[in-house]
Amino acid sequence: MLALGAGLAAGGCDSPASEGMSKDEIVAEYVAAVQSGDRSRLVELHNPRLDDTSEIDSKIGALGNRQWSGVRVEWLPTDFPKAPVARISATGPAGQSISDTIALSTEDDVWYLDLGTRTPRPGDPVPAGTDRPSPAAS
Repeated sequence: MLALGAGLAAGGCDSPASEGMSKDEIVAEYVAAVQSGDRSRLVELHNPRLDDTSEIDSKIGALGNRQWSGVRVEWLPTDFPKAPVARISATGPAGQSISDTIALSTEDDVWYLDLGTRTPRPGDPVPAGTDRPSPAAS
């Protein structure tokens, strides 16, 4: 497990906010932003290809605007090294357990938080389904 510190520097104005950050650093920034309820910082660190950011508000509502202590991060095993998942555990101000899981992704060697989904657009491939037509439909 990895202990985290907060307060890492962000990238320049014309580049992604997470440019030059390691996956550990972006998780530390996530923890700091959630604790302070900083939605704008989470949007900066969020994957720009994922246009639905509703998960950001859910995370702040459930876990944010309070100080955490004893923050620990465990990287979960995954078959996708460019899409790691971190389990975060900590203790809240009243001694309650805090547990969170976040996914990251990397594009062009820049790490992002994946805190939402991408709205399907015209021309997107149709996802393969597992439904089979019923014999009555034939």
